[in-house]
Amino acid sequence: MRSTAKVGLVVAFVLVAFGCATPPPTPPPARPADVARESLLAAELAFARDSVEHGMRAAFLDNFADDGINFSPDPGNTRARFLARPETMESFVLDWHPAITAVARAGDLGFTTGPFTITGRAPAVREPAQGMFFSVWRRQADGRWRVIVDGGVSTRAPVPDALFGDDPRPLPPVANAAEAGREKILFELEAQPLFGGPAAASGYAALLADDARLVIGPTPPGLGRDAIVAQLAERGLKFRWETLAAGVSRSDDLGYSYGRLHLLDGPGKAPGHYVHLWMRDRGGRWRIAAELMLLPDAG
Repeated sequence: MRSTAKVGLVVAFVLVAFGCATPPPTPPPARPADVARESLLAAELAFARDSVEHGMRAAFLDNFADDGINFSPDPGNTRARFLARPETMESFVLDWHPAITAVARAGDLGFTTGPFTITGRAPAVREPAQGMFFSVWRRQADGRWRVIVDGGVSTRAPVPDALFGDDPRPLPPVANAAEAGREKILFELEAQPLFGGPAAASGYAALLADDARLVIGPTPPGLGRDAIVAQLAERGLKFRWETLAAGVSRSDDLGYSYGRLHLLDGPGKAPGHYVHLWMRDRGGRWRIAAELMLLPDAG
């Protein structure tokens, strides 16, 4: 009897204890921007998986917007270029993954960059090669992400993810600009004198975010304003931009532009190209958060 009573008391105590226990706190709902970022990250990884499993032609046709462009070396419609290719599997494999990802608060515009590798489908086809890609994405009317601008550079060695820095986080604008004038502002910013002498170099530096990164190859990305300016000065580059196109998110916190890169120390030399990812700083001013430089072929 005493055992039975004791067991009953224990069971009652356990039931009361568990019944009165405070339930675990409900985690806060994910922010829309974080959900959008995860969806873009998944889209980029699926794109790379398609490239490995089905080849570049099929993957690029399926993941680029109808008006998406890439550089080869001039900007051109990516879908048209791949439709002109034979419907055969390439002899090589292009694989990549994003090291950093950024998405506008409106969830309509995004950016990815990271390392890529090229290997032969058969070991003897070609030596492995590596580089860095730079992509701008736009969410379509059906909710799917598709690439609208894409470029890349080769590197001497594989680039670890950590060398790309942390994910840039768009900040809300101080005051929203009129819808019709958003792209115009980026054109105006890129029309000023750029990298050359000390004055031009300081003007260029003023357009860079504190944690900007430069994807130029064949070395890892330049991280931070001072490191980027020092890297370009060491190369002896003098240039100006000629903007061809630009776009801004509905939330007015993330934008992109691309165009020709005119080298000022090589008269008659063919231009290179550039792509900029723009984000606002805490004062609401547009700054370059990431830059791709595609230099003209030295040959």
